[in-house]
Amino acid sequence: MAVDGYSLLSTTSDDEAQNLATPQTWREAWEVHFHRIDRILGRIGGILRSQECKLLLVCLVLALTVFVAVFNLQIINGLINDPAHPEIVHQWLPWFFGPGLTPEALVWSAWTQAIILPLLGALGTASCILRLGRSKNFTMEIASLMAPPWIFSHLLWWEYEFLRGLEEPPTEERQRELIEWSWGAHLVLLWLTADKLRLLGWWRVAPCSSLMWLVWLEPRMLVWPTMLKPGWTPWIGAAVAIGSWPFLILSTGLQAWALWTAADEASQFREIRKNWAEQVDGEVFFLRWAAVLSTWDAVYMPLAEHFIVPKVGFAWYLALDAFFMFFTIHVLGYAAETLEAVGDMARLQGKRIAFPGKVNPEAEDCIVSFPGKYSKEWDDAVKEAQGQSSLCSLACVFLTNKQSGLGGHAENPEGCGSCFCQALYGNVDPATYLSTVEEDLPEQELLFKKSDAEAMGQVLLIRQEESDASWTARKKEALLKAAAKCKENHYRAPWGCRWFADWKENVDKAHQQGQKLHVFYFEGKVGCGKMVWEDLKDETKLQEVRDSTGLGKSQTAEVAWLDRLRIPYEEHDVGDFYRFILQHQNNNR
Repeated sequence: MAVDGYSLLSTTSDDEAQNLATPQTWREAWEVHFHRIDRILGRIGGILRSQECKLLLVCLVLALTVFVAVFNLQIINGLINDPAHPEIVHQWLPWFFGPGLTPEALVWSAWTQAIILPLLGALGTASCILRLGRSKNFTMEIASLMAPPWIFSHLLWWEYEFLRGLEEPPTEERQRELIEWSWGAHLVLLWLTADKLRLLGWWRVAPCSSLMWLVWLEPRMLVWPTMLKPGWTPWIGAAVAIGSWPFLILSTGLQAWALWTAADEASQFREIRKNWAEQVDGEVFFLRWAAVLSTWDAVYMPLAEHFIVPKVGFAWYLALDAFFMFFTIHVLGYAAETLEAVGDMARLQGKRIAFPGKVNPEAEDCIVSFPGKYSKEWDDAVKEAQGQSSLCSLACVFLTNKQSGLGGHAENPEGCGSCFCQALYGNVDPATYLSTVEEDLPEQELLFKKSDAEAMGQVLLIRQEESDASWTARKKEALLKAAAKCKENHYRAPWGCRWFADWKENVDKAHQQGQKLHVFYFEGKVGCGKMVWEDLKDETKLQEVRDSTGLGKSQTAEVAWLDRLRIPYEEHDVGDFYRFILQHQNNNR
């Protein structure tokens, strides 16, 4: 749809404008492809998260549980009343259902386990199904959905192994094989832990710990049973089995250390994001629990073979193990979106990341102006725009150094060879070329000050241990140098106008693609602070507006430009930002 005055925004031809709306590079083409896939997966996820679907899945799980329990009772009844090999059955029953029990107690234990194991699996699976939709992270959702059926299948598997085991008398090798095969259910915990470490930013720890865990498991499941066959030297198999235990200790120890360290880092961020403190406290609590549970793997799994199973029986051990795994799944799956934010804050601590804007090819909406002083909301807006499954664009730019464009200028097509600075700011005060540090700053903030001054060509003046008179004299001298720099740069803004040209290009692209534009204001200030484009360089009028504005300084210029070209946009209170994002996500499922 053509908009009056829109031609002022772009100097491209119609063919070039069409190219802006059509992905040309392989990267853009792949982004379009992934956006389509993510949209399909998002809709599937939306269906799975719906209350109706979750209720249906829970009903199916309960129906399967009833069927399996009845089937188990039939098996136990046949084994007790009409066994094919009575002597073998009586040898296996104590190991499965409780050593040291009387025959009557063994029967009751067998009947109880026939019901408890599938019921425990059903409750764990149903609880995980009902938790769907609490996390924005797709991989954590998939892991939480796939883990319970995997454990459930292991709980249903034991009766078939039980029947197969009754064909021959129990041996230590056969019993050990059953115990170690049951450990395969812990693969889902490995998956969830690795994904949690990945979200926290521990990219190397996740695969390393997973590899060591597999190095521990595979020899015990594959190599050792082979080495126990006739013709193999027994001590070789024992050496392989014993030698694999250190890998489990290293794997779980590494996971526990990473999770505990992440908890320590997260606890520091509650001071940075005070409005986020409650979420951070919850994440710290669950991260520490996850660290403890990771260590518990290395403690109780070696004990299972020689102490736990001989004391309580294999079936009761499976029940305890399943309860532990379902509990761990809930701990590991806690608040994945908070988890990812903690990881981002840990990785970016002490850094300022430039953001050039992101116009997603298949987006229907684009945020074109956002108040940067709301740092948490700004960070989440950037994450939303950069996500692969995002269908929202963000035209705003944030330049942090000379390489990203800070201090740079861009030619104004209407300025007869000049840049946008004159239209945006007029002739700036020479004092803007002076950057002062009058109090002690953290080392990182001081480095930022030095980097900014270098990028913008400012005079940086740092107060030392000196008298007020000495400081005043040095400041006057620095102002003279700043005035000279300002004159040398033709009274243009030291931070430049490159940001505006980049923003304008993003708006151009989003509008060409027919995206709906959105502007966010300070809380309770929607519509306040607008100015006519031609008045931006009038310091008096600018100051009058700033006293009651709802826009940041850059936003004032952005909105003035949109109004000048009569480009339609929707206005929002920044307090409604998360409601806007949630509504946007629901509309695109």
